[in-house]
Amino acid sequence: DNVDIFTGRVSFQKRFGKHFIGFVRYSQRVANYEGVTEDDTTYIPSAGFTYDIEKDITLIFNIGYFYDDYEFRQSESGVSGDIRLIKKFERGKINFAALGGTDYSLYDSEDNGFSVFYEASVSGTYKFAKHLGGNIFGSYRNTDYIDANRKDKRPTVGCGLSWKALEWMNLWLYYRFQKVDSTRDVNDYDDNRVSVTVTLVPKVPFHT
Repeated sequence: DNVDIFTGRVSFQKRFGKHFIGFVRYSQRVANYEGVTEDDTTYIPSAGFTYDIEKDITLIFNIGYFYDDYEFRQSESGVSGDIRLIKKFERGKINFAALGGTDYSLYDSEDNGFSVFYEASVSGTYKFAKHLGGNIFGSYRNTDYIDANRKDKRPTVGCGLSWKALEWMNLWLYYRFQKVDSTRDVNDYDDNRVSVTVTLVPKVPFHT
């Protein structure tokens, strides 16, 4: 079925001192299907803060609650949020994160609809030289596809290199490995992906 999804979010934040910022957020997502699939609306209020523990260490915390209201069947609800710890170094940084919430799987080979996920990840970047940098990352994601009655476990690792070849040209080389372990064996697969990206930027920006 064709579907139109409308999303919106509003947030308010206030600084409490030099190193602490508090915020509250409200998000809403509406999915309208044209066929027999029932419509649903997801409400997600949340609150959190950003705290500079040290000059080079930042903690970001956000906790909320999602309520997915279906047109006919029983509603789904649960905790959503994320926590991130970012440590900066002279030549790079490392990022630890734990995430949880809701999503829609609409752009895969099949439409799995509404899902609830939980994920842990770590990533790092490092600048080897003035024009050469690299990154490495890993994550583990557990996804429950409510509409499809399916659960997936998805570990992912990868790395990349970035090189400023010219003042107006950047190059990225990227590799990612992902393994999908599904409760439906037919959906199990390993994915190896290599990509190269070239970005051209004019030395003098265009102005209107």
